[in-house]
Amino acid sequence: MVQYKKDKIKEKIDSVALTVFAEKGYSGTKISDIAQMAGISVGNIYRYYRSKNEIFHCIVPERFLVEVKNLLVEKISSAEGKSLEFIEKRDELWLFNNQFINFMVENRERMLIVFHNSEGTKYENEKAELVNFLVKTLKERYTEQYNQLLEVNKGDFVIRLIYQNLINMTLRILEETKDIEEVKKYLKSINSYHMFGITNLLK
Repeated sequence: MVQYKKDKIKEKIDSVALTVFAEKGYSGTKISDIAQMAGISVGNIYRYYRSKNEIFHCIVPERFLVEVKNLLVEKISSAEGKSLEFIEKRDELWLFNNQFINFMVENRERMLIVFHNSEGTKYENEKAELVNFLVKTLKERYTEQYNQLLEVNKGDFVIRLIYQNLINMTLRILEETKDIEEVKKYLKSINSYHMFGITNLLK
């Protein structure tokens, strides 16, 4: 019974820490902020964690970024070799996009922490690195079309701009929209923009 209570306390700390880090960012968060919102003492937090940094990396582990990138690779690859007309008619592509949207909704606080409020952590440049990752993945999956696009535009500025805007729009929706169904609706619109926009650009 004692162990059960301890586990519940740790779950409370982790849950509250996600909320506080997402709202205040890593550098703006104090352990006392987490303790106050969790309704426990600072000393109680130190029974589970040695530092704010340890809390941060427990609730936002590196495997989270790996999962995000794996999903994005699947998303980019889902339209590989498909015509725009084919994509519009294929329910399984939308099924995957719904899975991706659900993942973002379920992990909205982690998404905001890593890509929007991670100053002072090893993730603070992760948004720029994600753009690089997306461009690299697109180049690998659509080599011929990508090279043609580079030739027309004299560089990858357009592609980078599209991905920067896509990430910023997604983060803004996650941050400012509280109703879950509205978040899903807006994210579906953004995903349509990405799926059809990039495909049309590369065709």
